[in-house]
Amino acid sequence: MALIFHRLVGMEEAKRLAAESVGEVNGSERIATADAQGRVLDSDIFSGIDSPPFDRSEVDGFAVRSQDVEEAEQDMPVMLNLSGSAAIGEPALEMGEPGTCIRIATGAVVPIGADSVVMVEYTRLKGKTLEVFRSVKPGENVSQAGSDLSRGELILRAGTTVGSREIAVLHSVGINYVTVRRKMRVAILSTGNELVEPGNELMPGMLYESNGAAVQAILRQYPAFQPTYHGIVEDDREAIRKAIKSLSGENDVIITSGSTSAGEGDMVYDVLAEFKPGIIFHGVEVKPGKPTLLSMMGRTPVIGLPGFPVSAIMVFDTIFLPALLRSCGIRRRTVQIPGTLPVRVHLAQGKVNLVPVILVRRESTVAYPLIGDSGSVSRIMRSDGYISVYGDRPYMDSGESVNVSLYSDDVLVPDFTFIGSHDIALESIFRKISMDVKVINVGSTGGVEAIRRGEADIAGVHLLNPANMKYNDFTGDYDLMKRAELVKGYKREQGILVRPGNPQGIKSLADIASRGAAFVNRNPGSGTRALIDSILFSSGISGKDIRGFSYEVKTHYAVANAIWSGRADAGVAIRQAAVMYGLDFIPLGSEEYDFLILRESRERLSRFLEALESSWFTHILASEFSGYSR
Repeated sequence: MALIFHRLVGMEEAKRLAAESVGEVNGSERIATADAQGRVLDSDIFSGIDSPPFDRSEVDGFAVRSQDVEEAEQDMPVMLNLSGSAAIGEPALEMGEPGTCIRIATGAVVPIGADSVVMVEYTRLKGKTLEVFRSVKPGENVSQAGSDLSRGELILRAGTTVGSREIAVLHSVGINYVTVRRKMRVAILSTGNELVEPGNELMPGMLYESNGAAVQAILRQYPAFQPTYHGIVEDDREAIRKAIKSLSGENDVIITSGSTSAGEGDMVYDVLAEFKPGIIFHGVEVKPGKPTLLSMMGRTPVIGLPGFPVSAIMVFDTIFLPALLRSCGIRRRTVQIPGTLPVRVHLAQGKVNLVPVILVRRESTVAYPLIGDSGSVSRIMRSDGYISVYGDRPYMDSGESVNVSLYSDDVLVPDFTFIGSHDIALESIFRKISMDVKVINVGSTGGVEAIRRGEADIAGVHLLNPANMKYNDFTGDYDLMKRAELVKGYKREQGILVRPGNPQGIKSLADIASRGAAFVNRNPGSGTRALIDSILFSSGISGKDIRGFSYEVKTHYAVANAIWSGRADAGVAIRQAAVMYGLDFIPLGSEEYDFLILRESRERLSRFLEALESSWFTHILASEFSGYSR
């Protein structure tokens, strides 16, 4: 008598039950970074160095003080005296007196005292005299130390699937071994008296086995799996029982093919029903692929695929592969190629422009450009793909449609998108809630505008309103507050960073100006720059009175690096940056680091907000981060 299908389920329920039944892979191994392609990291990885580790030239040319060449024009060149030559791999030279320059190669250390590099194309050397035909801005053609990755910065989170970009980043900061999850061991076998292995003679009524080979090939695409094909088992209850039982102790998952239907000769269901806890479902409301089953043999899932190849491959791909990938820490991704630019992108004219982008999903796909220098490996790591545009015009404007070339077909659709001023303490929350977060660091002002355009779910902000000296006061921005709400976060102590022992006795920004100390500034649009400008205004001090005021960097840790490396005497940053670099810290007060959230995204941000407001996070702030408080 034929069996009936037991525990028939719909497609979505089958997916859910499969995901619940396949347990997470436990155990790890340490392997060479170069061999980690496709493997899943088992621990967070932090950078032990700054990247780049020093201010370096982006071009061949001459290192200069920008103020020395500010009057340079094509028909009225400025004359400088050549005082040396900086080659790749050599320590930093020191600039001579004002009016001097140093020849420099691409990638060489920028001399101490220089703040920019003039491209060789805009110069003419006559003996020891250099004619400069173009002015440069402070920082032009210079990649600043730590501008890509800072010492102590989280590079990759546990659970990240390693690819070529991740390997490039890891090697760029000197990490040659990583700890990864062990591979999932998957046993595959096929059942059926009608089957024969390829290479043998095909007798009448027989079929070549293909399902086991196909499933093995699918799994081999992912280095997180260790699939093993165990051949064909005849349609005999004892043979099937013995084969499955022998494989259960050595494997994480067993996959069978064939003999899963409700006919008298279909025996896999009958055998699996003997083991405990037994059948999870038998039969799925899908065509093709109805005779699909899932059972548990102790803690080992046993997947029963239909015998017909199309049915077997389709149900495996749609129901079980996502569950297996997830249990290895890998998420099944989707691909979106058309995109829209949210901001203007300037183009180098006469060239093909390759611009890395992050895809942000809203009603349509937003291709958020990652702008930076050509040596920035982190841009490649963070991007989902790139746009290729010929520079026959100065720029592409916001709202324009683009075609995104993806690096692979596994682009992650995040649980939410964070755009704004990032902070190191946030990584504790991201790890705690175990959600996929796409992070785009563009500063507080950029975060506000991303929320205004509806591109971000959440933005980190620390903007000082000079009119009332309040942080993150958006009460007068009615359009913004209709779309978003402000959630209070925490405080970070800001202060002046100086070398250990404070050799110049600096206690204020006024001291920096009066004593001629070299200053490292923050970029316009940052919360720290707003604080600096406010203090100077109230003190009646002009930026022109501070040496190095035009030397701007983009992060707190870049400020610390500039002082630590001797490029500056003082700068303003958070206390945590001073601690990480062993610098002295003169408090100026605390800034408020808060969050603008898109009102329509509040539900998807519930786990983040719960963690943010928890006593657990209050303890983390006090115990793991210097100068942080509620």
